[in-house]
Amino acid sequence: MSVIEKESPGVYSDYENSGTVWANKTNTKVGLVASILADVGTVYNISKISQAKSAFGSDSLVTNLCKTVLQNGDSQVVLVSAGNTGSGYESAFSVIESQDDIGVVICDSELLSVHTLLMNSVVVSSQNLKEQIGIAACSSSESNKEIWASSFNNERMILVAQNSIDDSGSTLSGCILAAALAGVISKMKSPANPLNGVPLKGITKLASDLNEDDIDNYISLGITPFEVVADKVKIIRAVTSKTKTNGVLDESFKEINVILIIDEIVKEIRTLLKSNFVGAKTTSNTRKAMSSQTALKLQEFLNKKIITDYALPELSLQEGNTNVCSVNLDFSVGKVLNQVHITADILI
Repeated sequence: MSVIEKESPGVYSDYENSGTVWANKTNTKVGLVASILADVGTVYNISKISQAKSAFGSDSLVTNLCKTVLQNGDSQVVLVSAGNTGSGYESAFSVIESQDDIGVVICDSELLSVHTLLMNSVVVSSQNLKEQIGIAACSSSESNKEIWASSFNNERMILVAQNSIDDSGSTLSGCILAAALAGVISKMKSPANPLNGVPLKGITKLASDLNEDDIDNYISLGITPFEVVADKVKIIRAVTSKTKTNGVLDESFKEINVILIIDEIVKEIRTLLKSNFVGAKTTSNTRKAMSSQTALKLQEFLNKKIITDYALPELSLQEGNTNVCSVNLDFSVGKVLNQVHITADILI
């Protein structure tokens, strides 16, 4: 594991699988970057649907996105203006990065160029210990979803490639489904809770249904599929866009729960060590105490069945700088059960 180069005192974290990223627990707020008639970077904190209607009109896409998030989550929407010319998205995402307690980020655009800015933004935030998940929605006019999906390949991105329809039969922006999913993730009580089969509130119809082959193809591409069951749109399987490492198939981060679990564990341990040991003497007794308290925290996650096992933490002082102590965590994340195959041996 590489050491994060920082000068200020604190507790820093990264995790390692096939590459290196930084992680933290999913927070409660949903960040939304949208093109609206306001100066680039203007921030609106929306906690009620009436606030969005008053500011942006009852029928605007931005209002519907805020409404969908709030219907599906107990969260606040932090809306940042990208201006009304479409040129301020990068600056707006930078403002999102400066905000606290945002766990999921969405936008009102179906353009790949904006989605790339979204992905880069959640990665930057995560590197700065403000870990986030991004959700991007493909345009309904996109003919090659495989090429679109291959542009991401990141465990912090969820992709949506379907559209809902309103009561009149008009096709809505795919960003509506992204907003609903953002709301659902923002209110998760445990990162281990599966999202498969979870219904989305306020959405009852899809523009088109997926057959079994479509579903398999979506999941293999890192796209989250949805279905209609009893007049409710439900998540079939919540997956991330991470499908390959160095061009080789890699399913380590396929389920969204994996990154959410890593986020929560590392955040909890980071908070524990920061509150108890920053400023302590770098003695062997201090390191033993850090190891034992970290192990106790991992045992809590094991008791909650969020992880399946763990090894005792390993601590070491950085060579040439004994003011820096590295804590190496080794734990296994429980996987979500997706399929049950029944084989019958019948004697007649």
